[in-house]
Amino acid sequence: MAHEENRFSIYNTVMKLVPGDKLNVFLKGSNRSLMMTFSKFNHHCLIGFDLNKRTVHLNYQDVIALELNSASLLYNKSSSTPCSTQTNEATFKSELSSNNQTTHSQEKKTNQDKKEISQSKISNRFDSYIRQSSTLKKILLPPASFIDEPEVMLDKKSDQNDLEYKPHHPSEDTMNKKARSDFHQPYRKKVSIILSSYNAKERLLLALRSYLYQDFPKESFEVIVVDDGSTDQTMAAISQIQTNYSLKYIRLPNNSGRSCARNRGIEASTGEIIIFSDSDMIAEPNFITKHVTLHEKYDKIFVCGSFWNKIHENFSEQEGTYIPSINPQDILTGQLFAHSSKQDFSGWYELFVNQYDSELSGFEFPWMYFIIMNCSVKSRHLKKIGMFDEHFQGYGGEDEEMGYRLWKDGLKGIVDTSIKNYHQEHPRSKFQAHESQQNIHYIIDKHQEINPIMYYRIDFIEPIEKSHVLQLIRYVINEKLVSGSFEQNCYDLLFNYHKGIHYPVPQEFIWDVARLQDDSNLKSLTDFLMKLISILNIRENEY
Repeated sequence: MAHEENRFSIYNTVMKLVPGDKLNVFLKGSNRSLMMTFSKFNHHCLIGFDLNKRTVHLNYQDVIALELNSASLLYNKSSSTPCSTQTNEATFKSELSSNNQTTHSQEKKTNQDKKEISQSKISNRFDSYIRQSSTLKKILLPPASFIDEPEVMLDKKSDQNDLEYKPHHPSEDTMNKKARSDFHQPYRKKVSIILSSYNAKERLLLALRSYLYQDFPKESFEVIVVDDGSTDQTMAAISQIQTNYSLKYIRLPNNSGRSCARNRGIEASTGEIIIFSDSDMIAEPNFITKHVTLHEKYDKIFVCGSFWNKIHENFSEQEGTYIPSINPQDILTGQLFAHSSKQDFSGWYELFVNQYDSELSGFEFPWMYFIIMNCSVKSRHLKKIGMFDEHFQGYGGEDEEMGYRLWKDGLKGIVDTSIKNYHQEHPRSKFQAHESQQNIHYIIDKHQEINPIMYYRIDFIEPIEKSHVLQLIRYVINEKLVSGSFEQNCYDLLFNYHKGIHYPVPQEFIWDVARLQDDSNLKSLTDFLMKLISILNIRENEY
């Protein structure tokens, strides 16, 4: 039993790492460290690459300590017993003190065993380092002793000075499949919440506070903050807070963009369900529970909550901040949410929910609701389609484009307006509108399909009518009521309308439209196509 607890302790420590972390690994019976780049881990070993880019496998039982010499991962805090909400402002130093006490007890046990003298010396050196450090730079591992775990095999290359470490896998007799499954279970979270942040320190701290009060089990979710190269001391602020849930902080050295930041968060996540929110969004206490409830009811879905709420009271447009600032206690009491209102754009998103219901049945643009301010999807669906497209530049579009690919892959969009979080207002970049338009062009050029052009660029029919027209286009194609070139001609006409250029309408397309006019049930489609032809003809005459 003690061996199994020890095994879990080591495994849990390794989960603090994220791919790309630079490590110095200290081994039993050695006075030197092995430098490596962390890649991944499994039930019995740590895997990465050495300085010569060779694969390195290290059994946990042979590792004394890990030195983290990169700032990519600062801290991963979790607690097996939730903290009282009244004591969540305890300083980071108290946790370091706790780490020291744990290290002392581990060192005492090691000295009693008297099996590894050099191991004890290294542990003492690390213990001293942590007492003097103001931030958590090292992760200590207790001495490991796996049940029937064979030793690491060391093969020295004849032409290399470094050693290559290879794992020797245990037999099924010593660790059967069920044991492996049971071993992994305690460390997988049910939910991972990913928040990307850039120079939003104060808003981020309030957003993180809202997860202290979630009614979902604290041991079952993690919050991953991806700092996209902030310059406002976000790292220092995060290091000073204490949570009652697992918190991972990943810092990117440069501002790499929203897609890149979220992808790094996905890669570091362990949750079956991933919830996306933003560093300026404060969640209601049932935020996680309501997302999870829908995913437990349905499999192939993505969920959108009500992200169009804002905290308007005391926000000064002139100063660009709240005067006075938001009181953190108002999150716990719910007073903050009582003084909220809806964003100006809320009507656009509520329109289609009211028309098509929460399951968006018959709606051709459900992907528009995959908005990372408040949405969720199972991790495996994200990874199947390739995660976020990192070619997007600046603001907007990368989440909707992800939603479009999820929808095309067969996922259904569900909107639950009772899943609420609230935006903390702040000044907007003057470049947002331009960047958003550039990204819309990118989406249309990337997919080259009718659906996104209809949603983003067709402005001469009502929004609800766009969905109906798309359904009719698909109907006449499936029923072979039009020529084989009809779909391509539709796309060409819509694309050239989007580009604002003249386009000679093919005669075959005109004949198709004329045949469709005989069916009164297709009137909305033919009216739309005649209007489109008319606009393009006017442009051609102007040229």
